[in-house]
Amino acid sequence: MGYTQGIMMAVLMLLLVGAAGCTSVREDGQSSEDTLVSAGGQQNVDVRTIYLSAGDEIRIWVYGRPELLRQVVIPPDGRMFYPFLGDVDVAGRTVADLREMIAKGLAEEASRVLSSGDTLSIQVFRRPGLQSEAIITQDGLFPVPLIGSVQVVGLTPFQVSERIAEALQRYVRDPQVMTRVTGFGGSLPVSSPQVGIDLI
Repeated sequence: MGYTQGIMMAVLMLLLVGAAGCTSVREDGQSSEDTLVSAGGQQNVDVRTIYLSAGDEIRIWVYGRPELLRQVVIPPDGRMFYPFLGDVDVAGRTVADLREMIAKGLAEEASRVLSSGDTLSIQVFRRPGLQSEAIITQDGLFPVPLIGSVQVVGLTPFQVSERIAEALQRYVRDPQVMTRVTGFGGSLPVSSPQVGIDLI
């Protein structure tokens, strides 16, 4: 299975580790697959209706892609960084909403094959000096601070991020690189991977 196919067929799992602020629950549309029984066995909660808020600890992973595993405490501003998607508004969303948004975003990024003339934006987590946005040259090159021009034509944004992160390891410890297409021609396919969610 190829890189893009692996992402498109991946199962994205969002795991709520600590629910310090998850107090708002709707009681509609419950099913046996989406319920959580409390320790006392007396309360069923529809995991799709849990609202996230600052202070909640969540763990997100994509099946078969260990590099996308993230476990974070939602900060006071309700925003978290996730690879390839950048800053994501988390607070006020249900677990299901966040799961769907991340899955769709990953699928969109995985489906794009870059070509000359596309505009790329590169960001490195907590490294604002390494941010770059430019048009891919006719030679298929894209300029990146510290490492110079990188060949990107024919790659997906995921693959570009991996290539840049590998090169940046000489200068930055554990670089988390996000590549996004900010300008391109024609329509691009969008497909969502199958998504699962658990709550503990």
